[in-house]
Amino acid sequence: MRWLFLIFISFNFLGAGSLFEFLGGQKKGTTSLLFLKVAPGGAQVAMGGVGVSMANDATCLYWNPSLASFVKSRNSFAITYRRWVVDQNYAYIGGIKSIGKYQRVGLYMLGLSSGYFEETDENHPYGTGRYITSSDVALGLVYSRNVSDRFAFGLTFKFAYENLAGEYGYTGLLDVGTLYEVGYRDVQIGVSLSNLGPDFSLKGNYISESGDTVNYDSYSVPVIYRIGAKGKLKDWLLGAFEIEKPSDDVEEFKMGFSFIPVDYASFNIGFRLNNTPMGDSYFSKGVNFGFTVHKEISLHRGFYISYTAEQMGYLGVSHVITTGVNF
Repeated sequence: MRWLFLIFISFNFLGAGSLFEFLGGQKKGTTSLLFLKVAPGGAQVAMGGVGVSMANDATCLYWNPSLASFVKSRNSFAITYRRWVVDQNYAYIGGIKSIGKYQRVGLYMLGLSSGYFEETDENHPYGTGRYITSSDVALGLVYSRNVSDRFAFGLTFKFAYENLAGEYGYTGLLDVGTLYEVGYRDVQIGVSLSNLGPDFSLKGNYISESGDTVNYDSYSVPVIYRIGAKGKLKDWLLGAFEIEKPSDDVEEFKMGFSFIPVDYASFNIGFRLNNTPMGDSYFSKGVNFGFTVHKEISLHRGFYISYTAEQMGYLGVSHVITTGVNF
């Protein structure tokens, strides 16, 4: 089994270039349902977004469905709230339940809401006087299974819905993922492919200024390929690295560290880099940082709360709060 997995990982590394090329180069603004790229999880976001190999709590369901098998508690529940750009509100709620020695199921829901804002168009750049709203929701059902004590695979069946100014659309998507535990210094290697599915469009049609009935265009959903690893560098220091390639943008390289000075707290910092520099720096969005405070009631059981500030470049800072319980 170990050799089989190593061959699989080697294939992914050797084929990464062709896969990235297949998924596309820099194609910003060419996909729909972009809220699926907004991530939950205070610790993962603080460490630069290195979530594909980190099985901390129920927020891991978003990053890689196989992580559910490696959450140390039998059950987990988590909530994330974050203030997104232009005053949008983002929320995530998820849970994991063990259904035997080798299987776990999970369920999560995430959403992004804009509130009301003034509509603009090409003829009214300063506003039409009409106020509209947008909202996005995704619901994921997760299944994860241990093939051995060190290897697991997982699937997520996802339903995504978008409402924009009263027009709506929905689609079904699939996530797949694997995780391998090396057996040395808690090193884990994760691979996932998210948002596999058909193109998306709003339902129905609209009336143009000339009076013609026009169907809405269809756009692809952002497929995201992730591969990464995490492990203990010291007893008090955790490190993680990840490569993320969305189908509508260039690949992004992420690196993060978690400092654990005491048993009940950790301080997290992370960096996100790619080949598109901002000014003189190759940090695409800046340095993320945060902290987590947790209370362990018994072995692998307890509750926690974390805060993270994610640097968004010219868009400012996104504040992330996550709380949950493992039991």
